[in-house]
Amino acid sequence: MRLIGLSALRVTTLSFYEYLQIKQVQLPPLPPLKSLTELFDWTPPQFYRAQEIAVPYVGHFHEYLIRGGFPLREIHLADAVPTPNCSRDWHR
Repeated sequence: MRLIGLSALRVTTLSFYEYLQIKQVQLPPLPPLKSLTELFDWTPPQFYRAQEIAVPYVGHFHEYLIRGGFPLREIHLADAVPTPNCSRDWHR
């Protein structure tokens, strides 16, 4: 059976925050910032503390960048949907 006439499913990428929400990841809260200009007033210990708090985020952020903003479950679902421009052989 050959799948013909399917259109591509366009999905907007997620923000890193949305990505974490969908994956249901529990991470420590980061220090609040109303503006990036607040960082100019931070002391070295404040930067060090923020760096320590952010360590658990690094792996998730790396995965987010690799996947282009799509959680793993969505990637597998997208791979299973053939598109007309796809070079895979979909007749099985």
